[in-house]
Amino acid sequence: QGRIQLTEGLQSSKDIARIIFNRLLTLGAIPRTIDGMIPYGCMSNIRLYRYSTGDSFGKHIDESHFCLIEKVPCTSQFTCLIYLNGNEINDDSNAESDEQGLPGLYGGALAFYQSHSAKESCQIFAPKVGLCIVHRHGHMCRTHESQPILNGVKYVLRTDVVYTADDCGGGGNRRTAAGSGGTVGSKKKQK
Repeated sequence: QGRIQLTEGLQSSKDIARIIFNRLLTLGAIPRTIDGMIPYGCMSNIRLYRYSTGDSFGKHIDESHFCLIEKVPCTSQFTCLIYLNGNEINDDSNAESDEQGLPGLYGGALAFYQSHSAKESCQIFAPKVGLCIVHRHGHMCRTHESQPILNGVKYVLRTDVVYTADDCGGGGNRRTAAGSGGTVGSKKKQK
């Protein structure tokens, strides 16, 4: 599998992170609070994954990590995956070509498991253009895998959603978190 990473210093990656975060907020795709923390933004460390025929990513969990964004302490709480192509044209049963003559995608579903030792998945999501899957990190992360690509190429964009303590940026006035990519509440300083 291939991977391209837009580094955090690029304005374009900050713009992409901001757009994704605002969309997640608008859709209500992420909780407004988790254990006293509020959403701060999406990481501007944008990754583009490319899975080709035969590629897979075995069972794993996504660890939560600490980071500083504009000197604000944050912790990643969610993975956000956005599928840039899919297998809609194949109805999951064959691998024809799309309108441009490119080989259709077959396989590559994201499967979730009740435990790391489980043999059977409990949820499966087939790749579809524009599908956005948001799932927890760390101790709340469910074991998952990207099943093998049987034909074609799958492209997935990934970022992480970070949260911060409510006293580090919550409440009152609205502002844009330029480094992390979203509109969040922030308290005015008391004089």
